[in-house]
Amino acid sequence: VVGKIFLDFLIEEKVIVALKKNSYLSKQQIDQVIQFLKTTNLQLANLINFTQKGVIYKRLLNINK
Repeated sequence: VVGKIFLDFLIEEKVIVALKKNSYLSKQQIDQVIQFLKTTNLQLANLINFTQKGVIYKRLLNINK
């Protein structure tokens, strides 16, 4: 084992939910969730970001599955 993955939530062994608290979604955060999808061989993830102005979310797909 090279490393470990710590997911915020895994819903019904199908959907990854990643929670963040920042003023915007960064490319690094998006890339991290895409890597989670590739590593777990799942197809769908939701990246949810809580900001002072509200909630921003992005739905990410693993197109290689």
